[in-house]
Amino acid sequence: MEIIVAPLVVSMISSALALIIVIVDGVVNNYGEVEIDINNGKKKLKVKGGAPLLHTLSSTGIFVPSACGGRGSCGACKVKVLS
Repeated sequence: MEIIVAPLVVSMISSALALIIVIVDGVVNNYGEVEIDINNGKKKLKVKGGAPLLHTLSSTGIFVPSACGGRGSCGACKVKVLS
């Protein structure tokens, strides 16, 4: 009987912890809508916050050169964040 109960208890605890992590992630990382101002007002975007800037810009049709695909290792996708 212990052979069945121990893995079941471990699985239940792991599932509960995973559920807690998912709920906390949804609450803590809720940035809401943010505004991106490009080139001092030439273009403004209202997007959902929390996503990587490179991916957000490319999904709206603004492509920034990035040889490493946004992993931050090549330094080609430099942008200036003012606030």
